[in-house]
Amino acid sequence: MSWKTIVITPPQFCERECEKICRLIDSGVNYIHLRHPAADIEEFRNILKGLPERYHPHIRLHSHFGLVNEFPIGGLHLNRRWPLAELKSTPLSKSCHSIEELKENDRQGYEYLTLSPIYDSISKEGYKAAFSSEDLSAIGSFTTPVMALGGIKPDHFHFLKGIGFRGAALLGAIWQGDFDRNLDVLIGGIEALGKEGV
Repeated sequence: MSWKTIVITPPQFCERECEKICRLIDSGVNYIHLRHPAADIEEFRNILKGLPERYHPHIRLHSHFGLVNEFPIGGLHLNRRWPLAELKSTPLSKSCHSIEELKENDRQGYEYLTLSPIYDSISKEGYKAAFSSEDLSAIGSFTTPVMALGGIKPDHFHFLKGIGFRGAALLGAIWQGDFDRNLDVLIGGIEALGKEGV
């Protein structure tokens, strides 16, 4: 698997969210994780209806997994709130918060695993980096690709790739502040990795 860039939606819906999701994907983001913890299934359905169908394979759902029966969704992301999926034919990814969790879930058929928090969170106050350099030195040893999450900025990509991460997920670096400016910075980070031949 080559480097994957993931963007997670903010907890609350944002203005012109469907338009922004499309722009992110058009700019080189591989997956958008649709994560709105308080949203009901109808609100999720409305977002998916608002996206042209060609964007649906780039969407991963964090909840309301039954929507894969209505839309050609790219996958489901298992997490503490939605830990199980009965849909074995749908690509799955999963949240992990320790090296032990990575070990437990490695080689279990997941397309990728996320590990957090790698850096101090941008979007969650008090959510601090949880791993030492020694912990992170093991990342490249896992068979299942591991994606960095938590406080990630585009200028971290080169370092994270160098220590064995196969991708990174951004949240606060995209949605906090000026979206257009943040998107330009993200595009620069993706292009810089592309020049390295990822």
